[in-house]
Amino acid sequence: MKKILSLAVALIALTGCDIEGQLNVSQPLTMIEKGNKTLSLQPGIYKADVEAGDNKIKLEVRVNGKDRKVNIRTRQPLPRQNGDIFVSAAQSGQPFDADGSVNTTRSSSGRQHGWEGCTTYQRRWVCRDVLVGHDRNGNPIFRRVCQDELVPYPGQQEVEFHVVTTTTEVDIALLAPGTNTQLAAFTGDRSTSQRVIDYRGYCR
Repeated sequence: MKKILSLAVALIALTGCDIEGQLNVSQPLTMIEKGNKTLSLQPGIYKADVEAGDNKIKLEVRVNGKDRKVNIRTRQPLPRQNGDIFVSAAQSGQPFDADGSVNTTRSSSGRQHGWEGCTTYQRRWVCRDVLVGHDRNGNPIFRRVCQDELVPYPGQQEVEFHVVTTTTEVDIALLAPGTNTQLAAFTGDRSTSQRVIDYRGYCR
């Protein structure tokens, strides 16, 4: 079972980012919120996010239009790419065990062709009126100064590239402590794409 799929991935090097998904509660579930408040969830499907923190998993559940935040403490590093994780109720401080796995996949598109903006420079003889002082009446005195300069011009250059897509999925099972009885399951995923330049032509 794909358990905490990117729990770590989500947790991904996601520091500051999160994985969106849903929490499917199959049996009445109690969680401990920040501040030791009790959050009771009835069976149903709730919008939820998972985020990686320092030695903890941050789970945010939307209940009646409000975001409720739950921390699941861990004593082991969260996997960054792929791997399994199990956190007991005794470790997490929550009335459930968390069992999951991380799965990250990458895919690459075929080579594509396009154009992008660039800046090209050409030598030009440039003249300017430069302020050199004032006459006795306070009027400005200018002198014409000309010199050879590199002048920037907007251009276009041909590029060839491919797109790498990274997909992280997270599945976390919340279990009755010390059993395989599932109380709820979080599932979520996150995809990011990056353009990788294979060839860049001259700017013109």
